Amino acid sequence: MNNHQALFEAFTFKSGVHVRNRIMMAPMTTFSADKQDLVSQEELDYYRERSNGAGTIITACAYVSKNGKGFEGQMGIDHDGTIAGLSKLAGVIHEGGAKGVVQLYHGGRLAVPKLVPGGETVSASAVTPLGDATR
Repeated sequence: MNNHQALFEAFTFKSGVHVRNRIMMAPMTTFSADKQDLVSQEELDYYRERSNGAGTIITACAYVSKNGKGFEGQMGIDHDGTIAGLSKLAGVIHEGGAKGVVQLYHGGRLAVPKLVPGGETVSASAVTPLGDATR
């Protein structure tokens, strides 16, 4: 067996989750959520095309609270209204034979003020982000 053969072998995590191989698709920003920050058809199509090879797909980041939105086109996972779209997303990934992982995200001090309620970002400190004197 060569050094890379294990990448293509099935694996079962201690939790019992089984993946067809050890290849994971890294999360990539797609800017594809719809205007309500829900999973869009474009997002579903994107993951449908990519779920046939890797054992695990990590989605683009999803903000976990309204004041943590980091960019236009980012999907939210901050209320129950997102469940239907996320279920469709999971279904598309599973149809291709992969497991899905949603990357959770909060923009903190790097959240975009015009995208968050009242323009008020939150952070653990008042330190200005490096290279950004406008915040």
